[in-house]
Amino acid sequence: NINSLDKENEHKSEIKKLIENLTLLNNSESLNQNPSLKRLKVLITISEENLKATLDFISSQYQANNSKTRFLSLFIFNNLFCHYPKFRIESEYLISQIIRVFIETNEQLQPNPKPFATKLKFYAYSFVKNWYKLYQSELQKLKIIWQYLIKLDCVK
Repeated sequence: NINSLDKENEHKSEIKKLIENLTLLNNSESLNQNPSLKRLKVLITISEENLKATLDFISSQYQANNSKTRFLSLFIFNNLFCHYPKFRIESEYLISQIIRVFIETNEQLQPNPKPFATKLKFYAYSFVKNWYKLYQSELQKLKIIWQYLIKLDCVK
């Protein structure tokens, strides 16, 4: 159906723009009440395609060559991860990307701005620890990764 395909493409374009706008904010505190995040939450519940597009765009922002962009994309991810079970299930592949930040990466090797590089490592660890506490029973991969991190002495 051409109308549904047009709508899907329109949603993907809107999702990309929303995520880009959210990663341009000055800090994570302004994120939770932001209308763009509220709209993103509506869009991910409309279709599986929207949910997957959201994950793809968050992933691409998380790989940006800017620690502030990475930091804010982590906060977007965490917000959606904690509120939507379907998002958690679909996003398991991204967890390993997030974990890599605090086990393999020295803040000095992260891109600028440096204050966000330090925060990124701290919050990546904090979020994954919280996810493990809350969702280990529903996300087997998360449980396995956490147990591996304990063996590597990367987590407390």
